[in-house]
Amino acid sequence: MKKLCLVVAVALCAAPLFAEDVSVRCESGGRIERCGFTGTGTVTLLRQLSKSACVQGKTWGSSGNTIWVDNGCRADFLVSPYNASSAPMTSAVVCESGGKRHHCDADTRYGVQISRQLSKSSCVEGKSWGYDSRGVWVDNGCRAEFITGARPMTSASNYHGTVVCESINNVRHRCKADTRFGVQVSRQLSKDSCIMNRTWGFDSRGIWVTEGCRAEFALGTP
Repeated sequence: MKKLCLVVAVALCAAPLFAEDVSVRCESGGRIERCGFTGTGTVTLLRQLSKSACVQGKTWGSSGNTIWVDNGCRADFLVSPYNASSAPMTSAVVCESGGKRHHCDADTRYGVQISRQLSKSSCVEGKSWGYDSRGVWVDNGCRAEFITGARPMTSASNYHGTVVCESINNVRHRCKADTRFGVQVSRQLSKDSCIMNRTWGFDSRGIWVTEGCRAEFALGTP
């Protein structure tokens, strides 16, 4: 099994530097296995292929240009080109409403928090500001500095468990959830792919799924 895994990894990963998303299959025969890819990128679970659960940080993870799997996890992983907009680092974004709703592009995968209100008009989450999987929005004169892309790693209170959300008959469905500290797929439960911003996403009110995606989502970071 180990030799087979290495052959598959080489076949899929021995490619030139990529400019678009690529899929990498990695398989554990019960023990930890590592699959490399060329270049640098952010890694997300695309499709679980094993009966054994693939849970990020427990049975799979990534470091540099290597994906690891363990305890029988077998899955396809999506590797997206690494750039400033996908880097999981803290950054500040100033977003301003001139009286109308305005959207500011930002990396919100790891949550959004307001840092400083800069306007006389109040900035109230859910009323005059919020966010979705594409960025931050402001309305009714709100102007503020927001902290985005911050992965909370130190406080257990930032972890709010998991939520299973399902799209039935390929219809878009929304599930209420606390998304303040970010959302990640911990386990795909459907045959249909769960791909962020395509078949699932989130905003300040919860998680949405579509096109048959059914998955267990981790809220925040334990």
